[in-house]
Amino acid sequence: MKAAVFKTMGPADKVLEIIEVDTPKPEHGEVLVRLSCSAVNPSDVKKT
Repeated sequence: MKAAVFKTMGPADKVLEIIEVDTPKPEHGEVLVRLSCSAVNPSDVKKT
């Protein structure tokens, strides 16, 4: 499964990294949801 991660604050094109991670295994009472897209909040983009 792919994940977008960052370790420092800064412009998305400078700090976001796409990595491969293990698919989580839901526990009792949990569900695993597949996302096809996700939005970015403008206030997140403006943080530096």
